[in-house]
Amino acid sequence: MSRSDAVVVEPGNDRSPDELRRTRPAYRRRRGVLRSGFAREERGQAVVEFALALPVLFMILLGTIEFGRMLEFQHAITGLGREAAAICSRGGTLQEAVDAALANGDEIRLRDRGGVVASRIVFEPEGPRIHEQLASGTASRLGSPGQVLAAFADLGLPEGDILHVVEITYRYSAVTPLQALADLLLPEELYDRSIF
Repeated sequence: MSRSDAVVVEPGNDRSPDELRRTRPAYRRRRGVLRSGFAREERGQAVVEFALALPVLFMILLGTIEFGRMLEFQHAITGLGREAAAICSRGGTLQEAVDAALANGDEIRLRDRGGVVASRIVFEPEGPRIHEQLASGTASRLGSPGQVLAAFADLGLPEGDILHVVEITYRYSAVTPLQALADLLLPEELYDRSIF
């Protein structure tokens, strides 16, 4: 007797091994028909579930790409602003700082899509005042030359100290097909201000 024909007789079972051998193939056939029916039904259900989930997964993927791209541009303008403000603080002119930011921002097309404003703020008895300002492609959110800045008065710097502020703005536009959704969730204009 081969291993596949062996029948295990359980205690308390009245049927003979021959009866068990005869009934087993029919049971297996029925079980196989039931299994194949369930398998087809489960495959169809999986296809429907995948079709329903695919648009959501696609939107999550595109949203992740767009959000990552926006963070990359924000990081880039932060670095450009710090570099330009550092140039001013080491004795460079405002023109040199603006030119450096624009030249180094060619990779993100800063000249076309944004602008740079460099300001020199001097602490006076009345408060910190914008003494000099140079803008290229955008307006300052700090204020205009001659204006006293109350927000910087809280820094508590002594009279005569000088701060250099570089502001960079960048008009961000989405590249994925989710343009309308990106316009609702992501800012249209990125802004960074570096102070040295």
